[in-house]
Amino acid sequence: MILFYLKETFRSIKRSKLASFITIISLSIAILATDVSIVLVLLSNKIDEELKERVELDIFIMKDAPSSDIQALGSRLRKDNRLQIVEYISQEKAEINFIKETGEDFKSILEANPLPASYRVKFKSQSVDQNTIEQFVKEIEKDNTVDEVIYDYSTIISLINFINSSKYIIFVLSFVFVFLAIYLVYSTNKLQIQNKLEKYNTMKLVGAKLSTLKIPIYFTGLIFGVIASVISITLIVFFTEFIQRFYYNFNFINYIYIGTFIIIFLGIFYGLLGSFITSRGISLKINKI
Repeated sequence: MILFYLKETFRSIKRSKLASFITIISLSIAILATDVSIVLVLLSNKIDEELKERVELDIFIMKDAPSSDIQALGSRLRKDNRLQIVEYISQEKAEINFIKETGEDFKSILEANPLPASYRVKFKSQSVDQNTIEQFVKEIEKDNTVDEVIYDYSTIISLINFINSSKYIIFVLSFVFVFLAIYLVYSTNKLQIQNKLEKYNTMKLVGAKLSTLKIPIYFTGLIFGVIASVISITLIVFFTEFIQRFYYNFNFINYIYIGTFIIIFLGIFYGLLGSFITSRGISLKINKI
């Protein structure tokens, strides 16, 4: 019986080659778009946190500030729930860092160390947004111990906003392609039913079961989904191989395994969903030709 269903399915696909080809290509695009969306969701939170953790502020202390006031400022910063890391950088450490970063030693020109002591702070990822940072800076600048607050977070905030915007755009495009793919599976199956309407009526008259009429439609969607999945996996592998040439230290194997599983599931799901929608209109009632 399964052999009969498969023969009927492949006959139907051959009769509508162009429609089948367009459907498979659309399914492949829909699968890839959805897969990219899912991977983006999985990775975006990690990327988002890593970017936010790079936001840091340098709080420079007044040159003649008493040590008790400096310690009080440090205590205040460490109690702030918005901050994750608070590091005190003394004048001596600032000098070492300066020489290490620039390779220049100002001692040959200046006798005294001109670099001020400072606190370098990093925010908790959930606290990183423009309003929170600006509010924090306003509060800290009011402290008499603080000389200046240096920060440059605009680039990172712009990147975070870009990632979030891109995510929504990809979601919308994915939805459009998914809808198109399911609709094309539905339309192709509908076209095949119209082409075989006389045969279907004959089968109904001789007492064919409803499942006998519907199962080939499910097989069609399944085959479309499997072929589209194979195409999508092939494209992902080629793309990964291309990326690997530039980022050879990065291990893509785990992402390929996860992506392959998602692609196979999506291909079968979209194909069967389109076929299921088509099969709902089939009944044992004799249709007019």
